[in-house]
Amino acid sequence: MTLRSGPGADGTYNFIGRPPVPGAVGLNVGYVIDNRTQQPLEGVVQVAVGSGHGLALTRDGQVLGWGDNDLGQVGQGHGEYTRVAGALPVLGPGDSPQLSDIVMVAAGHFHSLALDRAGRVYSWGMGLYGELGDGPGQPRAATPVRSYRPELVLDAAGTAPL
Repeated sequence: MTLRSGPGADGTYNFIGRPPVPGAVGLNVGYVIDNRTQQPLEGVVQVAVGSGHGLALTRDGQVLGWGDNDLGQVGQGHGEYTRVAGALPVLGPGDSPQLSDIVMVAAGHFHSLALDRAGRVYSWGMGLYGELGDGPGQPRAATPVRSYRPELVLDAAGTAPL
């Protein structure tokens, strides 16, 4: 379930199309919906939230994201301003259709991270100050780096995966 203060888009304090939660007065409360099934998200073993986006890790190692994706932080392969209303699978690196074999997720302000079973770290979203771990360098305030789908975090030399 997720919550935030303030009314939802329909003017009530519950998400559109989601049943009210008893006792949730003054909070916008609802289940995170799996966009593939249109049912509440199930099989989740970890959740991480950033500034306007969330990630869920399922017991089978899949990552799903929802919320603001304007900087690629939900991992949908683009950075157009979109709000992903329900959970969608996070794309994998390159042409991989889905990030998989993941054991832990984390969400920063405008970026996201995942750790796979082999110990590799993936990042996506905005890397204004090197948050994406895409190599050594100075802060990039003038030209922030954006990754719209997960990429491997590099070692300190910037030459191999961490």
